[in-house]
Amino acid sequence: LITRIWGDGWSFGKGSAEAALRAPAASAQPPGKQEQAAVAAADESDVAAGNVPAGTATPSLPFQDSFDGAALGPQWTVIGEAPDKFVVEDGVIYQIETGGDDDFRNEGSENIFQLGGAPEGDFDMTLTGKLEAKTGREGVWLGLYEASTSFLAANLYVYTNGCGPYLGLWIVNRQPVANLDKPLTSEFDDNLFDKGPVLSSTCNAGNREIADTILQRLNETGFSLTLSRRGFRYFATAELDLPAFGDNPGGPVTAVTNKVARTTAAGNPAFMLGQFRRAGKGESVAQFDSFSISAPVN
Repeated sequence: LITRIWGDGWSFGKGSAEAALRAPAASAQPPGKQEQAAVAAADESDVAAGNVPAGTATPSLPFQDSFDGAALGPQWTVIGEAPDKFVVEDGVIYQIETGGDDDFRNEGSENIFQLGGAPEGDFDMTLTGKLEAKTGREGVWLGLYEASTSFLAANLYVYTNGCGPYLGLWIVNRQPVANLDKPLTSEFDDNLFDKGPVLSSTCNAGNREIADTILQRLNETGFSLTLSRRGFRYFATAELDLPAFGDNPGGPVTAVTNKVARTTAAGNPAFMLGQFRRAGKGESVAQFDSFSISAPVN
């Protein structure tokens, strides 16, 4: 075992850099509601006493937040907070997006929900929720975020081309590099409706109808989006619940990106609802009902 401790506080240890699929953490179950409430109460007490600044504590694993209550817990910070565009209610963060200029890549973006600290070592970071894709130009971002010039994130998105809206899964690594004016970006972008794991194409009438049904189900049965770290490699996983069509019985389906590599810290855990620029004045809506980080079972 060779362990190198970087100046930014990250360490690489036993994590398998070749692991490509998420393993369920059977021995690391999320804490129950009573335990979560007790921890939250203790955190609030510490914050009130000035012992732990809000939004700065590094979470211990497994970590889970079901967004119970009428406000975010003290472990969260909202970057670019626009309180008229989100509300926490009944275990859900409802977020509205309009304007076509908010995502991890754009400086000044609104309502990026960021956790206080990044976990060390390998992890699986998962966000579940529903997406109402009304513009054909929206997406959910989940990852490690420091700034628009430094982040590593997964993006489950809807985009529109000549055959209509399609579903994509994208992983983006953007980082500053010494002696360069602009950050470098490495990425893998998969159209799940074009020779992908969901559909082979959307340019015929039958598949177009199926694609529209699948996109509608994002707002009914929802999605699960995961960013995973194994050593210095990262990959994204999306899980969807498909309707039955043709010879396909429907049910759960999983899509996984290629891996990107990064040897420096990318920031703290964060997520948001974003839009692409051509969304314009159109409105997108997301409901986020759970955020978790767990250590993988090797």
